[in-house]
Amino acid sequence: MILGVISSRSVQHHALAAHFVNDVQTSSNIRRIERFFKEQVIAFGSLARILLEMITLPYKLDLVMDRTNWEFGKSPINFLVLSVLVDNKHGVPLFWRVLPKQGTSNSSEQMDLIQKFVDVFGADRIQSLMADREFVGQKWLCFLYDQGIPFYIRMKKNRLVEWGEEDKPLAFFFQHLKTGEKRLLYKEIKGIKLSFAGTRSQAGELVIIMTNQLHHKGTNILKTYS
Repeated sequence: MILGVISSRSVQHHALAAHFVNDVQTSSNIRRIERFFKEQVIAFGSLARILLEMITLPYKLDLVMDRTNWEFGKSPINFLVLSVLVDNKHGVPLFWRVLPKQGTSNSSEQMDLIQKFVDVFGADRIQSLMADREFVGQKWLCFLYDQGIPFYIRMKKNRLVEWGEEDKPLAFFFQHLKTGEKRLLYKEIKGIKLSFAGTRSQAGELVIIMTNQLHHKGTNILKTYS
């Protein structure tokens, strides 16, 4: 099979089967290949190690968690993916899971994916973890905080935070911003000290990023996430 990959410069089963050295029909060789892959258990931790060995990256890694979903025919496919950034535009998936449902992921599923990375590489290799507005559950944030993982997560503008004797949406603190203006807000939520960096985009939308990196300036927080 390996020689077939080299000879055909392809990973398609019919292309590999055509390069098998035997006297059986190509269709029989295709079935052999299919049985081979069907019976294999992929060690995803080892696969992630191989991928990082193939990419020249610093010891400290920038990670991105995201979810993507589409339909294959009538079958919904919903992937939760943890990728490593290789430059400002591209990332390589290291760990992922197919969610047996439609819609958003939950904190347990998100924590499980990060734990897979930590078990293989250690939390100390994470320079930053970025995620969008889906990834803001309380259990999830406490998990990241307890693991000492630096995170940069975009927040929904209607997310409520304590303000005196009442709760206020985050938009309350940033709605005065004009395009390009920035504001940095420090707030403690459920015992976790956090920074919120906000700005207004060229499209007029509020962008609010939450981080546990309190020593960073608002401009640096927004630049890291972007």
